[in-house]
Amino acid sequence: MSSPAVKDTAPRNISADEIQMNTTSTSKMNENKLLDFLRPTLNHQLQQPQRTPEEELQKKKERQKKKNEKFKEKKRNRPDFINRLTRPIYHKYTYKKIRAQMMDDGIYHSHQININEEKKEVTINFKSPALLEEARTKMRVNYFSEKQYYKRW
Repeated sequence: MSSPAVKDTAPRNISADEIQMNTTSTSKMNENKLLDFLRPTLNHQLQQPQRTPEEELQKKKERQKKKNEKFKEKKRNRPDFINRLTRPIYHKYTYKKIRAQMMDDGIYHSHQININEEKKEVTINFKSPALLEEARTKMRVNYFSEKQYYKRW
């Protein structure tokens, strides 16, 4: 009777070994499946919600507004925006004529030109103090006067 007991225990030991192997292999498989499940997938369409044209327009306006505010802050605080030259101007001058006259005389500016018609003056921004000083020597106070206008145009 001891031999049947051995037969009963032997298959149990094998099945226990098989169970151990199956649990280790299934746990590895489960780990792999779990890792695959947790690994991020690159599905761009799901990440970006579709926007209506009104939302797109609103977003563009907000971006432009931020850019404008940033530019205004730069104009107030950065030293390369502070290099300004102000001259009185004859009322018939236009932006094109101011730029053309400055180019003829070899005066190069890097920023905007503002014409204040109420005060009848023009403000020109230069990139560096050296360019500003060069322009000051070339542009006398009457650089944009009526006489200069009729002399050149």
